[in-house]
Amino acid sequence: MQSGIAKISLVVIVAGVVLVLSGLGYLIFLGRNSGVRDAKPVEEVADTESADANLTAGQRQLRQQWQRNCQGSGAVTLTHLPMDPEDFGPFVPYGLLAGAHVTPIDHVYFSPKSYNSPRDAYPVYAMGDGYIIEVQRRSIDVDTGATRAEEFRLTFQHTCTFFTYFDLVTILSDEVYEAFPDLKTRDSAVGHMKVAGGQQIGRIGGQTLDTAVYNLELTLKGFIHPELYDGEAWKIHTDEFTKYFSPPLQEIINSRNPRQAEPRDGKIDYDVDGKLIGNWFKEGTKGYIDESSPDRSYYWEEHLALVPDLYDPTMFWVSIGNWQGKAGQFAVKGNAPDPATVDVSRGLIKYELVQNNYFDANNRPWDNMSFTPSIRAEPSSREVLGVALFQLFQDRQLKAEFFPGKTAAQVAGFTDQAWMYYR
Repeated sequence: MQSGIAKISLVVIVAGVVLVLSGLGYLIFLGRNSGVRDAKPVEEVADTESADANLTAGQRQLRQQWQRNCQGSGAVTLTHLPMDPEDFGPFVPYGLLAGAHVTPIDHVYFSPKSYNSPRDAYPVYAMGDGYIIEVQRRSIDVDTGATRAEEFRLTFQHTCTFFTYFDLVTILSDEVYEAFPDLKTRDSAVGHMKVAGGQQIGRIGGQTLDTAVYNLELTLKGFIHPELYDGEAWKIHTDEFTKYFSPPLQEIINSRNPRQAEPRDGKIDYDVDGKLIGNWFKEGTKGYIDESSPDRSYYWEEHLALVPDLYDPTMFWVSIGNWQGKAGQFAVKGNAPDPATVDVSRGLIKYELVQNNYFDANNRPWDNMSFTPSIRAEPSSREVLGVALFQLFQDRQLKAEFFPGKTAAQVAGFTDQAWMYYR
């Protein structure tokens, strides 16, 4: 799911409202110093029936969409930042949880210099040479259905296997509009507009710019069953972000990144077979998104995740797709037991759910908007918001039930309202 933050006051609450927009809309169409390679020579990368035989339906569809008229393969150097350094504030790495983003988010964010800036305040630039191959326009609020100011998502093809994207761009350049005339009458368009790194393609203001690197030559190893993510087939190919920039540009990004843990760009794939940690889906559903369902709205209600905090991985979150009718993210009182240590032998696990507190480098409460060189996460010791019960019955079968408004002392065990999850 691709998306962004309009205005952040509390990262879990406010970000969730806006972050959900881009990924759900994109479903209409269905991106440390390991080195950056130049693209391989032009070759028939997409014409490989034998290779396609090993791909899922979602992966084959992704390649059909993204590899149209492509040339070469491999990664390229990203020569320009997406925003001018003086125009953006904190860099938010991969792995945020917020609202309908129940599982760790597969894109990073460039925060605006000011969340109170006017719309269209800051220019946005292509990060490297390539082609814009898809543009989508969105003008409704996914959560409420209300009309909102239009925003744009763009996919960039750099080679047959290396892609980047932007979302929440508030206005496009005249050149992009001209190259995608279908946008005059439709909310999505495909094409093949050549762009150069550093070329302005639009503007943004008052909210984050979403972006990511997707590398079809890489498949994340921390998803037990990658085919469960066919509904967002690019997700399992999410690559490190900053390493494809030159060292001076990497330094600028890292100087705005509060996460000090490695990998600095964050992480989204936490599954460990036989352990509680990672992503889970309700039994009876077909993974991340049920493509066969006539109504894919609110598909995240079937999701569950127990994963580390993106800024301070010493604290973990319980992220629930349906908590009293909406998604919710919670810290755990006492921050234990670590889901990475919980296996079948542990039996029933009872977590008291609480809010989280962030503290900046000076050990003061962090406002979730300004930059600080490091962040410490700590579960609140105040009100218990509810209880989550978990029990692994097999390595890939989990029973779960949630009890809003209860404390651990008020919950004896599972009821007939419990759900089974798998992965």
